[in-house]
Amino acid sequence: MKYSNSCRSYMSNKGTKRISPAEPIYQGKYWRVEHAYPCGMRGWLILLPNRHVEAIHEFTNSEMNEFGKIFPNISKSLHKVLKNEKEYVFQLAEGAGFNHVHFHIIAKPKHLPKKYLATDIFKIMSDVKTISKEDAIGFCRILKKEMDKLK
Repeated sequence: MKYSNSCRSYMSNKGTKRISPAEPIYQGKYWRVEHAYPCGMRGWLILLPNRHVEAIHEFTNSEMNEFGKIFPNISKSLHKVLKNEKEYVFQLAEGAGFNHVHFHIIAKPKHLPKKYLATDIFKIMSDVKTISKEDAIGFCRILKKEMDKLK
């Protein structure tokens, strides 16, 4: 399977067009965690594989083993840092430029307005002013330290 030059995850993996202005929160053998950017809230993470995969059933056992180890650490770290009510998780991998499997892990705030509940949370990407690059970078540093404690 080859990457498409229009695949944004591929471009991020290769460093040509990063998902986030911050360094990865987690960089493993098979997976990477970054903060979505531009984004209107802290705690909107992207978990993506280091190789191009277009369907979940294509993952190797080794890739899924690492996924199983880091996924709980992501959610626990988000909750510790943001005190969020719960975490939303989405995986679609069918948008233009996003056929590469990636998971959105979103820290849902306790007082999220009703108009953003469930899948409507994606409206935040266009409705809410983008957090600053400095805020994203600072948040990623804090979350990375928290995740490192759970290794």
